[in-house]
Amino acid sequence: MIAEIEVGNVATVSRLGRDYLKVGYYTKIFFVERDVRYIAINDGVDSAKGDNDFTPFRNLLKNTRHLGGVNC
Repeated sequence: MIAEIEVGNVATVSRLGRDYLKVGYYTKIFFVERDVRYIAINDGVDSAKGDNDFTPFRNLLKNTRHLGGVNC
């Protein structure tokens, strides 16, 4: 997918991954530089509608299986 984005064949990406550091890099830098729209329907994220400051926190919580004995 990344190679296809680099050559300009992709305009929109949905559901990227669970590694919040990589997701952050792609959504904040890589996609922005290449004018690629990012959509995460379940999280209410659409880069065409502006920045969502809660996205990094959601990604972090999704990667945490247990926090103080409570499932996240």
